[in-house]
This record gives sequence, structure tokens and C-alpha cells, in this order.
Amino acid sequence: MLADVRKNRDFYLYATAIMLPVIAQQLISALFNFADNFMVGLLGASSLAGVSVANKPYTVFLCLLFGFTGAGGILIAQYYGARERRTMQQLFGLQVMGGLAIGVIFFLALHFFPRQIMGAFVTDPQTMRAGLDYLSVIKWSYIPTGVSLACMHALRALGRNRMPMIAGFVTMLVNIALNSLLIFGLLGFPRLEERGAALATLIARLVEMGFYLYVLERQKTPFTRDVGSFRHLPRRVLATFVRKGVPLTANEVLWTGGQMIFFWTYAHVQEYALPAISLLDQTTTLIYVLTAGMSSAASAIIGQTLGAGDIARAKEQARRLLRLASMLGAACLVLGGALAFIVPAAYGTLNADLREMATQMILVQAALVIANALYVTTFSVLRAGGDTRSAVMLDSGYMWVVVVPASLLCAFVLPAVGRPDVRIAFVVVQVLMNAKIFWALAVLHRGRWANNMTRRD
Repeated sequence: MLADVRKNRDFYLYATAIMLPVIAQQLISALFNFADNFMVGLLGASSLAGVSVANKPYTVFLCLLFGFTGAGGILIAQYYGARERRTMQQLFGLQVMGGLAIGVIFFLALHFFPRQIMGAFVTDPQTMRAGLDYLSVIKWSYIPTGVSLACMHALRALGRNRMPMIAGFVTMLVNIALNSLLIFGLLGFPRLEERGAALATLIARLVEMGFYLYVLERQKTPFTRDVGSFRHLPRRVLATFVRKGVPLTANEVLWTGGQMIFFWTYAHVQEYALPAISLLDQTTTLIYVLTAGMSSAASAIIGQTLGAGDIARAKEQARRLLRLASMLGAACLVLGGALAFIVPAAYGTLNADLREMATQMILVQAALVIANALYVTTFSVLRAGGDTRSAVMLDSGYMWVVVVPASLLCAFVLPAVGRPDVRIAFVVVQVLMNAKIFWALAVLHRGRWANNMTRRD
């Protein structure tokens, strides 16, 4: 591995140059969420649990948007490699309009059915009250976020990650500053508690969208604010988008549905443990911050190489990206081991047993991070090559056939046998989820994923 790194130093430097801004942005995003949860956590365990549950629709929103923009990103990367800028702009317009539409749909769902959404996971009145207060404001943030994320994913498809990194940094600063003022009522501002956290996030998301619109207007990118250009997208390209986008979007819907079932399982087995699950979620985002850059690097590098028609080179690049992923995964393992003790200790307002529970689950998550890094890279390579069938089978197919039934079995069996311990269910789910790496590597090795989707024949 080290010999290959020395021999192909230029490739690894190029991949790292793409990854670093994404890693920085993911770290900023993780700190954004951590600041939110930490300050809300100072209000008490019920507030932390309520906001955590209220943010579950945002996870669904992100995954659905990722599926939609993922298809556009695949094609944008390949058309960038083929030097077809007009088609890239039309695909960008389609992504932005799609992001806006998805944001509006989620706003309407949270506006009309907030209590039903909260009630699907919790029954405690204090947790319910905190979550509903948060949802009453945060629902407005989905619309600007849909636009911003569509812009971000389009720029990432080109390997241009500097602007998304700056946007994330500005957004985080605005959010942290407003959190301090609005949650606790500092410097004469009203004390809004959970509503204050939501209002701070909403304002930060509006600033983020404004930043992207400014970039499109003032900076030199292949994209403009002419999002209506999607109406002129060639039928051939639109057909490819639908053919790749529908399975990817369906995959994200199924994937998110599975994640919701896992969360429901944890709440059903031991609702008391939800604050510990919240700490686990925050820390997992920090642990995976290095491997998150691999997805962007794999999509941009493999997509552009395939778009240029060099299939053999794309396959060699995929092997090198896996080597890089394994090294980053090892670094994340060390990081996770440290964070397992640091993050729970920062929440002194929580009971000691909840902090201990969080530490144990974070250690389990860290132990599996190398397998996760390899899988994320493999999935991104398959997707960049247009092999959506294998990607869907590995992702949501495996989840629903193997892991979801095991999760539901834990939900009903553990309380019935007198072992309502969320840690048992968590270990079962995570070990099974990461076992699919062996299947994923076998699919990648077959090489059928490498396709040039810009060809007209």
C-alpha cells in the first residue's frame, strides 16, 4: 500500500486535494449539529431527546435529496469530463428545482402533521413538548436547505469543494452565535429555548442559500442562476437521469426508512436511552468526518475519468481509492476511541449511566469504521459508474432483507425476555450493517460497474 502511494503520489495528492475541503465542510457541519445539540442538552435530557427526535425528518430529507441530486451529480461529473457545459447547466437547473420541490414537500408535512411525526417515536409529554416547539420553527428551514444542498452537490460533482466549505463555515458561525443568544436569552435577546435553537438554524440556512446564490452570480463556475434551463434538457439525457435517479432515490427512501426503524427499535426497547442515542449520533458524524470526503473524491474522479472514456484507468483509480479509504478508516478508528470518552463527559447534566451507555456504543461504532469507509467508497464508485442496480441491492436491498428483520426481532424479543437494553439491539444492527462490505468488494472486483454514460450510441 505504501509503495503504491509513493509510486502514484500525484493521484493521491489529487484525491486528497478534492477530499480536504469536503472533510473540512463535514467537520463544520458536524460542529454545527454538535453546537445545536450541546446547547439544547444544557436545557435537560427531555429537551435533548425531543430535538433529536424532531430532527429525524431532516435525516429523511437529506437522504431523499441525496438520491435525487446523486443522479444529477453522476451525470454532471461525466459531462464535465466530456466538456459539455450546456448539458451540465441544464442538469444543474433540474437539481435546484428538485431540491426546492423536496423542501416544500417536507415543510408541508411538518406543518400539518407535527404531532403525528413525534408520536411515532416517543410518548413522554416533556419530550413531545420540546420536539413540537422545535418543529414549529425548523420546518421553514427545509426550503432554503433544499436549494443550498442542490448547489453544493453540483459543485462537488466537479471536485470544486472550496465554495461549499466556505459556505459551511459561515453557516456554522452564524448558527453558533445565534444559538447562544436565542436559546438562553443572552445580551437582551428573548429566551426561546428549543424554538431559539430552531430559529438560529433557520437564519443560518437562509444565509447559506444567499451565499450560494451570490457564488452563482459572481464567481466563475460552469453554472448560472438560469435554473429554468432544465426545460431544454435533451430527452436522451433526461431518460438517463430518470433511469439512474429513480433507483437511487428509491434506495435513499428505503435506506432512510430502515434507519427510522432502527431508531424506533431503540426507542421501543429503551426510551429512557434516547439522550444517549443522541450523543451517539453526534459523535458518529465526527468519527466519519474523514471518510465522508471519500464519497466526493470517488464520485468526482471516477465520474470524470469514465466521461472521458478511459475505463481501464477508472478501475485502477477505484483500487487506489480503496487503499486511501482504509488508511483514513484507521485514522477514524483512533479518533472514535478518543471521542467515546470526550463527548459524553461534556454533557454533565445527563445521568452517569446515560453517559456510560453512550461511551460504550460509540466505541462499537469506532471499531467498525474501517469497514464503513471501504463500503462508502465502494458504493460511490458503483454509483459514479452508473451501476445503480448493484448499489441499490447492496444498500437498501441488503438492509431490508437482513438488518431490518433483525432490528424488529430485537424490538419485540428483548423486552419480552426481560432484557430491554438498547446496547444489545445497537450491536446487532451495526455488526450486520457492516458485514456487507465483503459482498460490496466482490461486486467491485467484477468490474461491470464502469460505464461511460455520455456516449450517444
